Amino acid sequence: SVQSFLADRSFRKFLETHYFHRYLQWKWLEKRPVDKHTFRLYRILGKGGFGEVCACQVRASGKMYALKKLEKKRVKKRHAETLSLNEKQILQKINSPFV
Repeated sequence: SVQSFLADRSFRKFLETHYFHRYLQWKWLEKRPVDKHTFRLYRILGKGGFGEVCACQVRASGKMYALKKLEKKRVKKRHAETLSLNEKQILQKINSPFV
């Protein structure tokens, strides 16, 4: 059958390619926890009532993102904990490892 053919010879050939090696590298990166060393920070894009937004780049992929940094003191001073948590919950629905 086609399935047994692909599972045998073709798959073994794939395991020897650089594509499979690259796939394993990306899977390893996906499992690593996200921390402040995951990103390279660039200039500030804007400031708001609770903190600032700056441009950042994921070191592993080179992709650019906007990073929002909230200052805990400002959030507490303005009694905006609920607002901040609601925003976090909404952003988590996009299923990004960076939220």
